Amino acid sequence: MRIRSIWIVISFSFKILGTFLLQFIYTYIYTDRSTSDIFRFYDDRLVLKDLAQTNFAGYLKVLFGLYDTNGIYKTEYFEKMNSWIKPFESGFYNDNIVMIKVNSFLSMVTQSGYEANSIFFSSMAFIGLLLIISKLLHHSKDQRLTLLIISIFPCYLLLLSGGLKESFLLFGAGLFLAGIITESGKRIEFTNVFMSAIGLLILIIIKPYFIASLAPALVSYFLILKLKWRPSSQWMVWFMLLGSGATLLYVLNFDLVEYVVRKQNDFINHSDLIKPGSAIAIVPLEYSVQSVVLNLPSALFRVLAEPLPSRINSASLLIMAFENILLIGLIITAIFRGKYQKTKRPLFHMIIQGVLPALCLIGLISPVLGATMRYRAPFIVLLILAIIPFLTKSHAEQTT
Repeated sequence: MRIRSIWIVISFSFKILGTFLLQFIYTYIYTDRSTSDIFRFYDDRLVLKDLAQTNFAGYLKVLFGLYDTNGIYKTEYFEKMNSWIKPFESGFYNDNIVMIKVNSFLSMVTQSGYEANSIFFSSMAFIGLLLIISKLLHHSKDQRLTLLIISIFPCYLLLLSGGLKESFLLFGAGLFLAGIITESGKRIEFTNVFMSAIGLLILIIIKPYFIASLAPALVSYFLILKLKWRPSSQWMVWFMLLGSGATLLYVLNFDLVEYVVRKQNDFINHSDLIKPGSAIAIVPLEYSVQSVVLNLPSALFRVLAEPLPSRINSASLLIMAFENILLIGLIITAIFRGKYQKTKRPLFHMIIQGVLPALCLIGLISPVLGATMRYRAPFIVLLILAIIPFLTKSHAEQTT
């Protein structure tokens, strides 16, 4: 079933309003453009503009990654940017680079200012949300209510808008899920494969941990729902996935614990360097599985319950606290009003299982609540998506 056009128009109007509200906040409240999450990628594209005007072939090399990372491009261009080179590198792909390139390409094509780029990214996020809702929620009442409620949450209204990486991530998530989730018995078409491939590529280059967190839950979802495995087999599925994941990491010689500890250390060092107002003290992780596991409860608390009232000292933290209250209210309403219906269990389990690992990772590595709010934004949207169906009647109830 499709959402009526009027609800889409209303929701998109809220999205555009949020886009310009985000620009207002970063223009008149947080005025340092060099550290501004929405302006720094856009401003860095000016350096690439100079390159395009003087050496267009060189610009194309940079755009498609065909350059020497330590050659003349680094000294003449990359070191002049705020975000191309991170102050603390973790040895993995720098997702800032793709946002600078996309902003540069958009500006070259449209010859417009920041507003055109920000509306583009917000529109991509909106399309991604529509794709996710249409694929995961099959009843029009669920779809309409979910779209309208998500549209008023700050995580979507503000943090999945403008030039933020997460807005582009939501578009990739929408394409990926729309491509791989098909109706029962329906043939997989080339369009589905193409959409999922493009979506997967976007997720990998923007936030690899998003797809890494969601992948096991999707496998479990398909085994239980599509292959008709019994829900009681779910723990066996997760045991198999855990063993497969550990084996794959061993084969690839990837030390997950070392990566988490190093990311947290880099984040703490960067926080000490720029001294953000929303920084909080967190316990440094030790290089051990035990240290990571013991810190999981406090990490999950930080990412879902902070800021505590005593920590609210800025507009951004006030917004984060307000969002927490909205989310808690939604959960309480679902508990007291909703019904745990069989038709809604697979979707609920898939989203919860896919979201929790990512939320724990964010809580473990981020000592800055402002960054935590932005990183968790797409996962909060998925949480809302899982909760809303419990506030509405099932399809069977609607027709009786």
